[in-house]
Amino acid sequence: MTIIGMMRGMREVKAGVQVGLDYKLNWHRIDAEIHYRNAKRLYDMMVVNGGPFIKIGQAVGQMDTLLP
Repeated sequence: MTIIGMMRGMREVKAGVQVGLDYKLNWHRIDAEIHYRNAKRLYDMMVVNGGPFIKIGQAVGQMDTLLP
């Protein structure tokens, strides 16, 4: 595994932990603001990580059975 791969992995873990903790700590008031904040976190991580997420999106987009 290269350094770039390890950095991508760490960004994924960081974003996942942040999202998980945000929902766990705010379970009593989950609203559109929390969903938006966590969607932005995941989106920003995917933009920075780039390639693998683009390829996954392309593969999912080709599956007519998953997303008609």
